[in-house]
Amino acid sequence: MIAVVVLLVLNLDTAAGTAADSLFKAIPWIVGLVFFGGLGLGCYLRARHPRRYEIIGRIVLEDAAERTDDDMDEAVPAA
Repeated sequence: MIAVVVLLVLNLDTAAGTAADSLFKAIPWIVGLVFFGGLGLGCYLRARHPRRYEIIGRIVLEDAAERTDDDMDEAVPAA
């Protein structure tokens, strides 16, 4: 992600064209704000609301389960 932001800043004039003087200069700041805001929110939830933090992690990990062939057979109705 850092490499993407660096490339965006280095090639801002090419990427944005004539609009580079307006909102596009704020994009790296917006990306940084979102990153550090998410990091801060995660640290806050982990320290102050560990149960909520645990639930968020569990939801992500449960959705990442590997699918088997049996799961695919049940999902597709027979024609």
